Amino acid sequence: MKILKFIIALFVMALSCTSCLESNLEQLDTYEGNDITSGYAWYRYKGDNTLNASGEQQIIQKELQRTGQVINNEEATCALQFKVPTNFSEAERNGVNINNLVVAVDISTAAVMSPVEGAPKLGVPADWSSPHKYLVKAANGQTKVWTISVTLTK
Repeated sequence: MKILKFIIALFVMALSCTSCLESNLEQLDTYEGNDITSGYAWYRYKGDNTLNASGEQQIIQKELQRTGQVINNEEATCALQFKVPTNFSEAERNGVNINNLVVAVDISTAAVMSPVEGAPKLGVPADWSSPHKYLVKAANGQTKVWTISVTLTK
């Protein structure tokens, strides 16, 4: 019985290591885009008396209104302009500042992005009072260093 199980296991392993497709395979695109296409910003703060399931104060996140966006692919610069929307309470409006914004950007398909020269990670609260640099690497390996700057009006 053990020999039969062994033979069946060998047969299954042999079949799993082969492929039926040997020709007429389509060529998949090698994406060469390493660009930033748009940007977003949010304000995060702790809610007053709101508790989440763990009993901790809930973190509330509200999106800022983008009022301008200038993306220059040749110079690899992205200038984003935001303002505090009118639906923010006075306390929320007073808490928003350029030193504690969450910024995120859209990039080319299949590209990856990483901070350089001490820039903060995107998607976490950070100081945006000065521009930051990020490396965008396309799927084909081409890279471009982008400079992202943010301005905020209340």
